[in-house]
Amino acid sequence: MPNSKPPNWNDIAGEFRGAGLILGNGASIAFDEERFSYSSILTEARNLRRITPDLYRVFQSMNTTDFERVLQGLWQANYVNSVLGVRNQRLIEVYRGVQRALIETVRHIHGNVPHNSIAERLNKAADFLLQFKTVLSLNYDVLVYWAMMKGIDRLQNNFADCFVNQLFQYDWENFHNQYNTLVFYPHGNLIIGRDINGVESKIYAENISNLIDTIIQKWTNEELAPVFVSEGTSEQKKITINRSPYLSTVFNEVIPKIGEKVVIYGWALSEQDNHIIKVIKNGSIRKFAISAHGASNRYEENCARIRRELNGFEVVFFNTESEGCWIYQESN
Repeated sequence: MPNSKPPNWNDIAGEFRGAGLILGNGASIAFDEERFSYSSILTEARNLRRITPDLYRVFQSMNTTDFERVLQGLWQANYVNSVLGVRNQRLIEVYRGVQRALIETVRHIHGNVPHNSIAERLNKAADFLLQFKTVLSLNYDVLVYWAMMKGIDRLQNNFADCFVNQLFQYDWENFHNQYNTLVFYPHGNLIIGRDINGVESKIYAENISNLIDTIIQKWTNEELAPVFVSEGTSEQKKITINRSPYLSTVFNEVIPKIGEKVVIYGWALSEQDNHIIKVIKNGSIRKFAISAHGASNRYEENCARIRRELNGFEVVFFNTESEGCWIYQESN
């Protein structure tokens, strides 16, 4: 058993108000552990048997686990063929197969987490996010976006993601003057798509509860391809980031300016995210507050690993399961 427990979030929250926040997969798992506990979308698609051996060979041939990269490559190849009047039925079938696998996997992951059923937890998440000036969500799902919408319902200038009329505004720093909290997606998100000309835009739904269906409709109609990173390694993720104007701006501009104090919730700082770790180490950060499971048998081991990773920085830990922390609520 661990020798000590970290302090509760409310014990240290005052010091970190107005700081930066980085959310990892643990933030999504807190909503639904069964749905969001997966190592990669491709792995989950294979587990669900949505990816056939033939389709998997396409990923292998491109040396990637990234749906975004495979779909973009197949989409562009099919577009060129259509311009030249060449109809490659096999190419079309492969594209449709990969697309269908992604759609069915996303539906499976999000299917039992409808917007209306988690309204109370989304409100809690919004309250937590509003304590911070800049939020980086490393998750591709729409939970943070839903939480933002809950906050905006209460006060219009609570949140901004720096998209205006569906397009990202590259003068993003100016948004700090008007909005309490800015939210960015360093690994992309389901709500961001790219058209055949490479123009990236945000996907809207008139009814927020229909957002996933709207996203999938855009993909199915081939209006947009997804912009999110599902690569397995840090090096591969960086390649995908560099292909995207939005992602590269977040990576090269937003992350280095996240501030002197940063809170990390649900992010393990694993080697798969070394590209992010290197950037935050080279920024202006002086102190980290990091969520930890105090009841875990590996608490001391995990804390020691993170302290080694962040050697030279001041690091404090706080109890993941404490009042006011993300969406935590006491069990009845």
